[in-house]
Amino acid sequence: MTEARSGEGRSLRALRAAGLYAAALSLFFLPAVLGLGDFMYRDAGRMHGAHKRLIAEAWSHGEVPAWNPFGGLGFPLIAGAVDAPLHPFNALLVLFPYGLAMALWVLASALLAALGMRAWALRLGTGEAPALAAGFALALGGYLVSSTDNFTYLTALASVPLLLAAGHRFAARGGASAAAALAP
Repeated sequence: MTEARSGEGRSLRALRAAGLYAAALSLFFLPAVLGLGDFMYRDAGRMHGAHKRLIAEAWSHGEVPAWNPFGGLGFPLIAGAVDAPLHPFNALLVLFPYGLAMALWVLASALLAALGMRAWALRLGTGEAPALAAGFALALGGYLVSSTDNFTYLTALASVPLLLAAGHRFAARGGASAAAALAP
């Protein structure tokens, strides 16, 4: 019974942390979320923007974004790690207007980074408060915030702490479920 309560407590703390991170990040990125600004500058605007629109159009028509006919004589889009047409955040591009979807992509990446860093800090043995602070430090830190202009770097960085937490769990416990958390 104690283990079940402990699991419930962990889940509740994780849910509270997610809500706190989401609220703080929404406030931090509020101008872009409200449409008063956007993240489509530098690399995001010149490189990712056009490709993400092409990806969104394909997915919204129920097609896999396999080919970009506009670059040179065309090139395979599906194989490109930079444009990541199979990334789950591409669903945002279908569900929301383009500008809002791109803002939500950044927000979701920062939230994933914060939650992942919190999970890794807890896995390393910190208490709840330091783990929460570690999540804020990564999500609102200069490296992640400056990566909002390049979605490849941003989404890769966002997933690293979660991968490290899963790796730490596997090293500590082993087992099939811990190994499955490491699968891409």
